[in-house]
Amino acid sequence: MPSEVEFSGRWKDNNWAEEYINSKNADGVIFARIGNGWYEYSEWLSFLFRKYSDIKEVVVQNTYWNRFRVTSINPPDYEHMIPLDALYRHETTKGKIDCWTKYIEVKDTDDPKYKVIDLPHQIRSKDYVNTVNVDVSHHPRFKWNGPDLRQISYIEGKTWLEIMSLKSQREWLKEIYILQTLCKENNAELKLFGFNKWTWIPSKITEYFNFDTIQVATDSVQDWFSQKKRIDIQKHTVDDEHYSKEIHRMIALEYLPSQFGNNNL
Repeated sequence: MPSEVEFSGRWKDNNWAEEYINSKNADGVIFARIGNGWYEYSEWLSFLFRKYSDIKEVVVQNTYWNRFRVTSINPPDYEHMIPLDALYRHETTKGKIDCWTKYIEVKDTDDPKYKVIDLPHQIRSKDYVNTVNVDVSHHPRFKWNGPDLRQISYIEGKTWLEIMSLKSQREWLKEIYILQTLCKENNAELKLFGFNKWTWIPSKITEYFNFDTIQVATDSVQDWFSQKKRIDIQKHTVDDEHYSKEIHRMIALEYLPSQFGNNNL
């Protein structure tokens, strides 16, 4: 049974989570899905704590803020509850590490007439071109002046009224707070880090919730490599996006130990 759990990329050799677990000679589990956002980490972790009884450390890689969740149940029925693990699957085991991911489409095993789709989507550069702002007036009475929510596109509303707004900030804070609560309930350490400015972690998070046990990295991966190693990690990719095995190994063996130890909120 695993003592470590990580959220990271998939199961290729360039995987910091695998390097980190192996460096401790520990059993472990990785849960990952390509393109996913932070918005469902708490669901994954709740499942893993139910599946494995001896997780002692949880390391979370924050991901991009421009990602969002698109789901449907067909036939539509919000009262038909879908089991937490309906879309999850154990994909492989690498040595002492179980690797989990999720489907984007499945039929409910309890009632196969229901088809469930749950997949990640993201905002693209073209979606930032036309800004949408809410306009209201209060006198002589409250009035919603715009935008007309039945006229703007779904992606315009998602971009400007959710992701680029207070809503996204608050949802992120609540998601991380749930992670902390799950770890407290299961006597596990929680550590959080981000790769770059696009996986930004807000400062002063204790002003919003009682974040008293989570450990948050002081530096992003990109900043740490630039400052401590004089390495531009963007020049060490295998496909213009994902970093090389050597970078991932340094993240596991040097970056993560440098960021965690004492609680550094």
